Amino acid sequence: GVTRRGGPAGRRARLLHQPRTSPDSTPAAAPLRPGPALRARHEWLLAGAVLLLVGLFGSWNRYTERQAVADEQGQLLQAQAQAIDENLSRQLAGAAAALRGVRSDLASWPADERMPRASSRFQALSDAMPGVRTMLLLDRLGRVQASNRAELIGRDFSARAYFQRTRDQPDPKRLLLSAPFVSALGVYSVNLTVAGAVAVNLATTC
Repeated sequence: GVTRRGGPAGRRARLLHQPRTSPDSTPAAAPLRPGPALRARHEWLLAGAVLLLVGLFGSWNRYTERQAVADEQGQLLQAQAQAIDENLSRQLAGAAAALRGVRSDLASWPADERMPRASSRFQALSDAMPGVRTMLLLDRLGRVQASNRAELIGRDFSARAYFQRTRDQPDPKRLLLSAPFVSALGVYSVNLTVAGAVAVNLATTC
């Protein structure tokens, strides 16, 4: 006859004959490969990063070039300003010495020759000093008594600030420099004045 395996004893026998599976024997899953859309996204991100780096490098390069140009221009302006300052200082010192020289000589000239001599001296001095346009000798009322420019003799400059400052501060040792203004000849000028109503008109370069 046929022996029928059943019941608990049969089930135990079948379980004992079944092969045991180890936890480590589970087959490894195949690696996931990115799809076309994900690869395209990565490529766009990489291209964007490269373009960003190129843009940053170009901006930095332009900035450094502009900074170098600005520094160079600043040094040039500083050198030009120093040269102008030195040149103007020499002109002012020469003009001041000329004014004081004329003022000291006035007393030694005959009274009837003072104004013609002063005009001749002013003409020679203005020709010898670059930047000096006009030299004036004013009386106490601000009228021009002598000048290297004959058309200015007799003109009234009593309203000029440089004359009023000299009149109100008659210190023979003091040298007064005016603010820039438009002269009677229509040019921008500054005036250097010494007490004794002697004034020199210096043309500005601007």
